[in-house]
Amino acid sequence: MFKPKQIQNICISILLAFFWLIFAVKTLPMVFMTNDDTSIQVVLSGIQTGNPYPYHQFINSLLGFMVTGMYHISTTIPWWYAWSILCMLIGIVGIQWGVLNNASNKMAMLLFIVVFGFAFWIYCLGNIAFTIVPCILSLGCVFLLFSNDSPRWNYFLVFLCSVGLVISYLHRDGTGLVMLCYFAMALLYYISSCNELGLKQKVFRYVGTIALIGAVIFTSSFVDSMLKEQRNSKEFVEYNNGRVAYMDYPHISYDENPEVYESYGWDENLTSLVSSWCFLDERVNAESFLGISSAKPLYNEPDK
Repeated sequence: MFKPKQIQNICISILLAFFWLIFAVKTLPMVFMTNDDTSIQVVLSGIQTGNPYPYHQFINSLLGFMVTGMYHISTTIPWWYAWSILCMLIGIVGIQWGVLNNASNKMAMLLFIVVFGFAFWIYCLGNIAFTIVPCILSLGCVFLLFSNDSPRWNYFLVFLCSVGLVISYLHRDGTGLVMLCYFAMALLYYISSCNELGLKQKVFRYVGTIALIGAVIFTSSFVDSMLKEQRNSKEFVEYNNGRVAYMDYPHISYDENPEVYESYGWDENLTSLVSSWCFLDERVNAESFLGISSAKPLYNEPDK
């Protein structure tokens, strides 16, 4: 299935990945980078309600069902955190393995991997973020997928990489889609550097693989939307989309365009309350959230 050189490289990659993890455990507090991951873990584990709950707006419901299944087996293990660490390790192994498989100077590349690990991997493992995990996992899968450059494809490796890319999307759909950028850049590089012998067949393999992955992702996204629609009303979905647009992304301040805020009945006091996550006022609704989020600053005309 794998050549001796590839087996040697994967052993080195796995050992290095666990070294980064152990070093991070010994030197860093090992925390979530933001409270988003904390909220995901609280919801999925059911630590506050007593019942694991698979639905969370940040992740795909299919992944939620899988992780809550783990919590049903044992509630003493922080499964969401452990799952995130595992995905990070798989991505790191994939990247390191892919780099070593294509290295012309193995010792120089090993040195680069070690320097990069101390500079980046240790910090990422010590500060887990659900937006970074799918980036690392999908990059590792793309590295391995394009390292599979032999006349006979290793279909087992292709299957594992495909599963990893789908999981990257389930973990965080917006971030998981970076796999398309990785794949496009890797394919362009592959086409430009590969000889013409069998090029069309190899490109067809990669394009066919990503098309199949895309079909699975589309299906999972459709199922996720159907499941969440059954749980949430249309009004709640619209309100939540507006809240996310206003609270999670840059928008104009009250001073930049007070007319827009006042057109929705907001004054400075209400704007301050909303910034502190106080949404009790009836004027704080989906329409005002979306309207203010999409507004532009009010610039004064320059003096002539």
